[in-house]
Amino acid sequence: MLFSYAFPDLTTDSFDPPVTNDSHDTLIEIYDRTSDNVKVFDAHSSKLRRKCEYFQVALSEKWARKIDDKYKLCLEVSIDAFEKILNGICNGKITLNDPDTDTLMELMLISDILLLQEFFDYLRSKLNGKRDKKKEWSDDDIFSILRTSYRIPSTQDLYLICQDVFAERPSILFNSPEFPHIEEELLMRILKLDMICLPEIEIFNKVIEWGIANTPDYHSLPDETSKINALGATLEDSLRLIQYKNMSEKERLTIRDYEQILPTQLVRYKIPPRSNLPVEPKAISSRFAGLIAMYVDRKDPTDNPYSGFNSPLQFRHVFRMNDRSSFYNEHHKYYNKSTYRLLPTMKCYHGRPSLMIIKLKGSGKIIGAYNPIDWKQDVPKRVYVSTSESFLFTCDDRYGTNFKISRVRDYNRAICLESVYPSGVLLKFGEDLTFSYSHSIYISSCINCNIKNKYYEQLGIADGYYNIEEWDVYKIHRKDDQPIIVMNKEVKITPQINLPVETKIVDNEFFELVATWIDRKDPVKDRYPWSDTPFTFTPLFRMNDRTDFYNQNTNHYNKSTNRLLPTMKCHHGPSLMIMKLKTSGKIIGAYNPVSWKQKLGRIGLCEYETTSESFIFSCDDKIGTNWLLSRVKNSRRAICSEEVYSLHNHVDNEVPNGVLLRFGEGLKFYHKEDRKGNYSVICDIRKNDSYEQPAIMPEGTYTIEEWEIFRVTKRDSKVQTRTYSPIISGYTTFNYIHSTNPSRKIKNRNPIRKIRNSHRKIVCDGFRPHQIIEDEFVALISTWIDGENSTEELDDPYDDFMNIPFQFTLLFRMNCRSNTHEKYYNQSTYNLLPTMKCHHGPSLMIMRIKDSEEIIGAYNPINWKSDFSNVKNKYVNTTESFIFSSKDEYGTDAKLNRVITPDKAMSQMSVYPNGVLLKFGEDLSFIYRHGNLHTNEPDYGYDDDIIWPHVICHVKKDGCYEQPPILPEGIYEIDGWEIYRVVRTDK
Repeated sequence: MLFSYAFPDLTTDSFDPPVTNDSHDTLIEIYDRTSDNVKVFDAHSSKLRRKCEYFQVALSEKWARKIDDKYKLCLEVSIDAFEKILNGICNGKITLNDPDTDTLMELMLISDILLLQEFFDYLRSKLNGKRDKKKEWSDDDIFSILRTSYRIPSTQDLYLICQDVFAERPSILFNSPEFPHIEEELLMRILKLDMICLPEIEIFNKVIEWGIANTPDYHSLPDETSKINALGATLEDSLRLIQYKNMSEKERLTIRDYEQILPTQLVRYKIPPRSNLPVEPKAISSRFAGLIAMYVDRKDPTDNPYSGFNSPLQFRHVFRMNDRSSFYNEHHKYYNKSTYRLLPTMKCYHGRPSLMIIKLKGSGKIIGAYNPIDWKQDVPKRVYVSTSESFLFTCDDRYGTNFKISRVRDYNRAICLESVYPSGVLLKFGEDLTFSYSHSIYISSCINCNIKNKYYEQLGIADGYYNIEEWDVYKIHRKDDQPIIVMNKEVKITPQINLPVETKIVDNEFFELVATWIDRKDPVKDRYPWSDTPFTFTPLFRMNDRTDFYNQNTNHYNKSTNRLLPTMKCHHGPSLMIMKLKTSGKIIGAYNPVSWKQKLGRIGLCEYETTSESFIFSCDDKIGTNWLLSRVKNSRRAICSEEVYSLHNHVDNEVPNGVLLRFGEGLKFYHKEDRKGNYSVICDIRKNDSYEQPAIMPEGTYTIEEWEIFRVTKRDSKVQTRTYSPIISGYTTFNYIHSTNPSRKIKNRNPIRKIRNSHRKIVCDGFRPHQIIEDEFVALISTWIDGENSTEELDDPYDDFMNIPFQFTLLFRMNCRSNTHEKYYNQSTYNLLPTMKCHHGPSLMIMRIKDSEEIIGAYNPINWKSDFSNVKNKYVNTTESFIFSSKDEYGTDAKLNRVITPDKAMSQMSVYPNGVLLKFGEDLSFIYRHGNLHTNEPDYGYDDDIIWPHVICHVKKDGCYEQPPILPEGIYEIDGWEIYRVVRTDK
């Protein structure tokens, strides 16, 4: 069968050097280590750069230098494979005639070196197709993959599978005529295995055979002593990995001729042990058994992983379904006689914990279950036992490919005894893994398992009945005779079951993908299983719904559009839209992390919210096939609320009312009526600068067939460290790193957020109650106002907050207006700057630095109402003012700088365009900016060059306040600013 692949151009940039047919200007020397041959290829550098990222860099002006008017490169790969790829790059297309596994692996190695990722993925798909066609690899395939895959980082999964096969059948490698030609690195890797099912003396002889083949001029050396010494130099490292203590006395006598090159007795004693026989459980590979043991011990499987040989667990095989060998005679008491040796008895679980390994008929998939319970006692049928340690797992084969674990969530429903026809009882794992026996005079007996997600995490296999082909049961005990944990107090928590999402457009697994996008994780490597998804998706709106769902969510429907459009109430909190397009059936959607509690301000306006976390997406079907994600680029134009715009063919018709979300200029919605009076909703998709390109769909308008909106809320943490629920304003709406959310340690804190309204410590009259800093930081600042200097966190922030002798009344919040506080806003600065009226009385400023979580602030004890209202740039004297900073809103790593030059503590400063502000010595001052990038003059248009209005604070050192400064000297943009009137309540 012919395979063809076209190499795409890396760029269509007109500034790229044109592809020419001039004389070759590049020499590529290839050394083939296997054949020990060298070949030089001529090529055009312009063609190489246009098709291959590796050559684009290697032949760039920064790295490449011509020698004799030619570029020269050297690579160490297969000559034949490189020639195929080079011809493909130069001709734009490569054709392969039914390549064998060895050829595919060599091409993959070179593709990895040359950074041809798309071609590499194409080759990997062909390699996987060969296995799918054969059901399993042949011995030749195993050898070809083993000798090459260890050199390619992205094929380590293939290498580990082939390594497992080699450990059980070492003849695949050792008996191959190509064995003497393998790399030394591969030989060292396999000699480090702790299980090779071959007598150690035979392994030793194979190492000697390889050494002779790889010792230069071995056969031309004059005598045996010279040969052995030369051989010792070649095998110096390899001979240190032979398990000499595994040899018998007679076998050790046969290697006496090599005694002079063998390691010393001390070195031999330190060599880690190895098994030359297969270890249980034989139903799965040794490495896979070690992985299961890691999960039994709740250890990180990437940290010093166990193998079957060095595992702390010992597995005793007690049941093998339908066995007719001597194994049955030795273990017959574990078989249910009435089921023709198809089912085990409860004796398999008497005395020790156990492990089930089940192979499904047809697919060959493996399902397993670990039971830590000792069922020694006789118990009535259908009785549940609690445990936190049981788990299920699934994988594609006995080597653990695509392994997925599913731990119990509801400990009280972990394991149950269940009555099984015709006689006997079996274990049942929640409702998630149960068994049934079928027997008829017309059909042969069979065993089925039923998969149903309920009390365990999502298993990764569809719910339903599956026929069992093979079934093995192993008893487990620890080699150190320590008891196995049944209920782990460290992980005992209130079980949280993530129920399926009520949706008619997509499958539940699609929400795993969305949750991964929200948390900015890699959807291929780090995709959440549903059980671990940290979000809950609550349906609020379902277009054109006529069921009870509408009655329960009527306030989320726009009444004037006959249930076709939602209201803005759907977005009172982070939300997710999912839409199905008419005709094509494609899925599009959008995530909004902003809480849109406010209504649209004035008619005809669009109100934008700033966020870096919104995104829009599309895919082909309900499971997310061929998904395309487009994240916001221009965070200031991320999301907008705008009036509903209707496309009516009849002018006299009444236009519906309400507002909708719009995502930049890339995704808009309209309400439409056709000539027949039928209503529909359409979305308009455009290329734009607000979101990543290409657009999620080709530009144009599309009719929406189905539309659902979900409220997105955080699930409680699996480790319960706090008792209060997360609030909407705590969600990430602006990610300052843009690739991963900034990690911040959440401390154990008392639930004091809600007490402010009843105790009136903080008065937010006219504003939403959320504030820049938390109450415990307010309590700490209160101690500073009272004259204390400690910046350590308070021992009991709840009591301290309750007892503070001050009341803080919010007067100004940047970018947010309150009807009762108009006089505190500078009208010419777009709600960004306060007026001096904020300081008619002692006041506290709190500011958040943009692109960080850092907080700065300042306390002013002066009443500016009387003496200085009309005096600019005049200092006032006080000993009580201070400025401060912290790492976050909790007051972490706080810095306090009190005034040290009282006669220059504070002054008024003029601020462009008009108005005055406080300035704290020379240490903290403010700047307002709004204008064109090139002219730096005011410009109120909407060009791309506009500097949108923003406020900057200027921090200086060596000023009038204590040192070092609260932040490193420089200018910082402010994205949050609050000012509070401070009134003492105890005097």
